[in-house]
Amino acid sequence: MATFTSALAVMFVFAIMTASTVYLFMKRKQDIMTLKQAKIIIYAEVQDICEVALVKKTFNSIVSKDFDKKLPFFDTHIPGTSRKFLMEYSGVIKCGFDFQKVQVVPDDSFGRKIKIFIPKCKILDRYSDDDSFKIHFQDAGIFASNIKIEEKDKWVADDLENQVQIAIQEGLVERADENARQMLWSRLSNRGLNNHFNIEIISFDKDCPPVIDSYQQNLLE
Repeated sequence: MATFTSALAVMFVFAIMTASTVYLFMKRKQDIMTLKQAKIIIYAEVQDICEVALVKKTFNSIVSKDFDKKLPFFDTHIPGTSRKFLMEYSGVIKCGFDFQKVQVVPDDSFGRKIKIFIPKCKILDRYSDDDSFKIHFQDAGIFASNIKIEEKDKWVADDLENQVQIAIQEGLVERADENARQMLWSRLSNRGLNNHFNIEIISFDKDCPPVIDSYQQNLLE
């Protein structure tokens, strides 16, 4: 009788241990994020980031023009031919990246690793604030044509493009690249992806794209 009781106790303990092992295994399996789930989260976060300007620069600028006519073969101003214009305005330059070029690629050679390829940022938009236009001075001599609206618009457009080049030289694109990586990493960490995968975020030039991810192609179609 004692032997039977002991055997029953051993079987009971074994059953409990087996059930506990199965439970822990199933729970761990449920806790492990799949690659498909990770990709869905990554693309959702990337798209959300793209919907806001990664870097937005506002600026104030002055458009100044001074024209006159001179006598042929002489550096002498002809009276009454001058045209002068002075205007102040504000504008906005936005810099970011193209969501449709983002690629998520699993790297099986390093276990559960995901490489996220993000295209380098570029100037997405630039525009002037028409409500900010302040014309301080405009004048045309008696022998000069009046300054036309089309001319003003062209001068502002030219100045706007010049402001874009200045922003690029000041490192606007580089700041947007860094901001994109940091923002994406922060969001993915908050979603817990770094607990399931070794994630690497890589910026690539638009002229040298990596291998196209077929999952993303299906997602975008």
